[in-house]
Amino acid sequence: MLALFTKLGGLLTAFFTLFAQFIARKGVLSVLYIGVYIAITGTFIAGVNGIILSLNRSFPGNVYFQAGIQLVPSNAGQCIGAIAAAHLLLITYNFKQVLLKLKILS
Repeated sequence: MLALFTKLGGLLTAFFTLFAQFIARKGVLSVLYIGVYIAITGTFIAGVNGIILSLNRSFPGNVYFQAGIQLVPSNAGQCIGAIAAAHLLLITYNFKQVLLKLKILS
């Protein structure tokens, strides 16, 4: 009976070890994906803010342009950058799905 419990304990230990490794691997990949997404979003936000600032400085004497640019909210760069990053993430996800389908079919 002791040998049975020993064997069962060994199997449970092996199962929980594999399960913990699987969860840890998924956790690392999730953190990696989130980090890449934050980096892409930050890049897009910086780019859009740079474009808005360069437009604002390139038309300093145009009163109509200045009036129009004042209608844009102060967080427009962040919003546009986040939307652009979300679209890029969606395109990447769809591309990954297409590659997985090709891999399954071949």
